[in-house]
Amino acid sequence: MRSQQSSTDNSLDPIKYVLILALRFGVVAERLIEDLIKATSERRDRTVQWIKPNAPVFPAFQTNATGVDLSKAAGQHQALRSLRRSCELVGITTSVILHDLRRGLADDITYLSNIPTLDVEGVAQVLDHGDASVRAGITRKIYMGRDRRDLWSARVQQAPTVED
Repeated sequence: MRSQQSSTDNSLDPIKYVLILALRFGVVAERLIEDLIKATSERRDRTVQWIKPNAPVFPAFQTNATGVDLSKAAGQHQALRSLRRSCELVGITTSVILHDLRRGLADDITYLSNIPTLDVEGVAQVLDHGDASVRAGITRKIYMGRDRRDLWSARVQQAPTVED
C-alpha cells in the first residue's frame, strides 16, 4: 500500500494480506513467508496449498477472546478492526478500510503478468460492477486508474541542473 493524499486512493495488496493471515492462523503448512513462497513456486501448478480449505480468510474471535474460531467468519466490524490493527503492527500509518482490499484486488488483476491485461469490462465483471459503473468511469478511474510506471527512479537518476 502506498500512502496517498486521500484515503480514497488507498490500495492494500489483498494477496499479501491473505497470505499473512493464512500463516498467522495456521491454515497453510508453512510457518514463514519465505517457506510459503518457496513451496508454492516449486509446485507445478504454482498454488498455495491450504490445509484447512474451509477456513474463512477473516475468522471470528472466540467468545472467550482467547483465540479465533476457524469455522466461523468474522463480522464486518471485527474484520475492519483486525485489518487496522494488522496495518498498525506492520507500520502502515494511513487509515485503511476493508474496501481498500477490493481496490487492491482490482489493481492486481488489472496488471497480472501471467494473463493478458484485463480490460475495463473484465475488471468490472470480477468486481461485479454493472454497466452504469462502467459507463460512469467508476471501474476505470477508481479501481483501475493507478499508474504503475516507475517515475521516481527516473527523477532520482537524473542529474540536477543549476541555472545561474
